[in-house]
Amino acid sequence: MIKPTSDQSQAKHEHSAGGIVYKLESSQIQIAIIYRTYHHDWTLPKGHLEKNETEAEAALREVREESGLTCEIVSHIGHSVYRFRDKQKQLIEKRVDYFLMKLLEDHHEIQLEEVDEVRWFPFMEAIGKLTFPHDKDLVKQAVAKIR
Repeated sequence: MIKPTSDQSQAKHEHSAGGIVYKLESSQIQIAIIYRTYHHDWTLPKGHLEKNETEAEAALREVREESGLTCEIVSHIGHSVYRFRDKQKQLIEKRVDYFLMKLLEDHHEIQLEEVDEVRWFPFMEAIGKLTFPHDKDLVKQAVAKIR
């Protein structure tokens, strides 16, 4: 039996869900990504599950809240698990489930408390712009399903 390290046993677990939102523009796949000044990163829209909410429900809600994009889910793409320390230096282990989403409507409203900008990029440019390797991998997987 493998015993958890002290860091593992003390980590707080969180579960979030998010989306890889796409649209076709002149038969080119465009991906929506968000910029957060507070974190200095380009990433995918995501957020915590609320009580009694499924991953899919949370992903649709969080994408809508953060980016103003109303979408429909095409498929579950996968998940990422990563660790970080919060403002209080608590170790957090976060699992984020991601869904490929097709854009239905852009309301041009963003959640200013968390997001500074939402931009559409051709998928190769989006992959280059994303800050985190796991986001890049998920977008590659999503684009393969679109094609």
